[in-house]
Amino acid sequence: WLYTAAWDGIPQMLLEVGMTGLPVVSSTAGGTPEVIRDGLGTLLPKAAGAPDYVAAIRAVLADPAEARTQGQALRRSLIETHTKEAYAQALGQVLDMAPAR
Repeated sequence: WLYTAAWDGIPQMLLEVGMTGLPVVSSTAGGTPEVIRDGLGTLLPKAAGAPDYVAAIRAVLADPAEARTQGQALRRSLIETHTKEAYAQALGQVLDMAPAR
């Protein structure tokens, strides 16, 4: 999956694609690096141009086993951090830390 935004928050589209296990090549727009971290896809610097994206896509296609590994790792990471269960657990931890009134 290729994501080339110049600006964004944490893109919902990237979360949805990440849950499919597809390998991702992405810009570093906004909160994208919070999702696509080392070993979870290919993150290109802000100054990247079309040749950089072409090279990144070719690298993914040249090593489909590694691309699949990263795609599955991204999916596992999102399950740990971006599902309703993960949200409920994180919220519960925050509420347990709240001072009693």
